[in-house]
Amino acid sequence: MTPSFRPVRLHVYDDEVGRMLREAARDLPGLDVVGRDTAMGVACGNAFDAWNAPGGTWMWTPGEAARSELEASQPEWIGRISPVSSDNLRAVLGRHYPQADIAPLKLALVGYNLKFARPIIEFLARIPGLDVRVDEWPRFAVHDPDATAAAVAWADVVWCEWAGPNAAFVAPLLTSKQRAIVRLHRFELERPEINDVDADAFERIIAVGPHYAERISAELGWERARIVVIPNLVDPLALSRPKLPEARFRVGMLGASSKRKRLDLALDIVEGLRQEDERFELRVKSERPHNAKWVWDNDAERRYFGLLEGRLAEVQWEAGGPDVGRWLQGIGHVLSASDDESFHLAPAEGMASGAVPVVRPWPGARELYGEWVTDTPEATILAGSDPDRWNDARRRAHTQALEAFGHDAVVAQWLDLISVAP
Repeated sequence: MTPSFRPVRLHVYDDEVGRMLREAARDLPGLDVVGRDTAMGVACGNAFDAWNAPGGTWMWTPGEAARSELEASQPEWIGRISPVSSDNLRAVLGRHYPQADIAPLKLALVGYNLKFARPIIEFLARIPGLDVRVDEWPRFAVHDPDATAAAVAWADVVWCEWAGPNAAFVAPLLTSKQRAIVRLHRFELERPEINDVDADAFERIIAVGPHYAERISAELGWERARIVVIPNLVDPLALSRPKLPEARFRVGMLGASSKRKRLDLALDIVEGLRQEDERFELRVKSERPHNAKWVWDNDAERRYFGLLEGRLAEVQWEAGGPDVGRWLQGIGHVLSASDDESFHLAPAEGMASGAVPVVRPWPGARELYGEWVTDTPEATILAGSDPDRWNDARRRAHTQALEAFGHDAVVAQWLDLISVAP
């Protein structure tokens, strides 16, 4: 059978990249390679909606400098710009132009705050024969009931992202001919709304780590045989960029707006490091706690950050946002100092970027991050200040990120789960 293809448009920022792409794509029907003039028009702000292009639309540049230039001028393109060379052309092209022989299938994603689901659903949407519809709720329990019901009625498979009011709403709408999946993280286990979810309506329950698979079964009484572990996805193409010269001495935290993330421990660790080498810095990319209403309205959280107020001047703070790849260029060690996580995407993103993860032994950490879990983060980071040891560690971490959390590993599990042959 001849593979089917979904049209993909690639905006190419460089004439030589365009030539390579057209040559490589001669046997790929439906691939539209747009040249430098049009690409420059898009980059300069012409009206354009990447979501409306069938299969997705992507900008390709000849190198990191061009990507950085475009991201600075067009923030909406962050995560959609890929440097291309003759060395990585086939790998990158395969990422954006999947081929598959599959029976037609309709998949509806229903949920709110789709930051963890979006990279997966965007890739699935590019697979020919798989139609995707997204019903994104604006808030945890706020949505258009008619739109959600229509999305569910249309679908062969329904994926509920988060086990909250969305899953409770969807469950009674399902028919015997439909299959449904619900994915939990950590947040839901602390919310009373999870008691409204009819777990029996869902064929598979997805946990992002082994420890939380066991917690879901033990604490909720949900059938363990239906709980499947699939880790979160990271994209090395977006995150793997040349490190800045000073990165070895920068310890980074992605997300620090709640007490659970233990910013106080991170400050203690870097304070100890600076006693050995004053070049060490703590850098945080996160929403500030006083800007997070759900944090600041909590008395315990507010008291915790109040006690840290005098130490926050020690932190190089940057607002949260999609430009994680750029920020990670300056980070040599990504610290997970948390008390509890279901997965914690930050260390995985750090690994994909070529940084060394440093993970405190929160419950379930070792099953996910193995050798990078340590009881002595300060000593681990200090040892990594040696350039040879740091480079060796970050190469191993990057390889692990590809094998455990990259597209090939994670998307294959999702494809198998929804019965779409990869």
